[in-house]
Amino acid sequence: MLLGAVAGAAARVTVARSADFLGPGGDASIAGLRLFAGVINKTTPRRRVEWIGNPGTRHCWNGTPSIAAALATLGEAADADYGQVWHLPTYGPMTGYEFCEVLGEVCGCEVAPRAVTPTMMRALGVVNPQARSLVEMLYQSTNDYLFSDEKFRARFPRFQQQHFADLLASTVKYFADKHA
Repeated sequence: MLLGAVAGAAARVTVARSADFLGPGGDASIAGLRLFAGVINKTTPRRRVEWIGNPGTRHCWNGTPSIAAALATLGEAADADYGQVWHLPTYGPMTGYEFCEVLGEVCGCEVAPRAVTPTMMRALGVVNPQARSLVEMLYQSTNDYLFSDEKFRARFPRFQQQHFADLLASTVKYFADKHA
């Protein structure tokens, strides 16, 4: 409907899509407080984190700071960029094991993912509305979830996003400050 309005010159619209997000403010993400609590609430050399789905599948992520910057970039773009669908700058694809390896490097410990299976999520969903709402999206964490930002990067080659390790460090700090 929105793109139809653009074609008819009734509106100027840009559609921006994000993969799963993580970063400061991403409390409800599948890589949100529940995952990071396994790192910030422990001091052991080896820490287990709850990983929704299969940590062996590949997944793409969008960082909350990059999402905001990319939306601003799109908002300032020339009229020729309206009426298109854009996938925002992405990290990955990476497995949950790779994600946890970088998180461990950031935190100075070993981080190991503990899979939260679809069966576990369905059982938890009986008493937890947030878990119940995640069940329908589990296909994104039990199968490879690949998201290409190639078009965005080709159009905006100067766009820079922070390194993934820096994003994880700011996320750890955010959750430690907010939930300590």
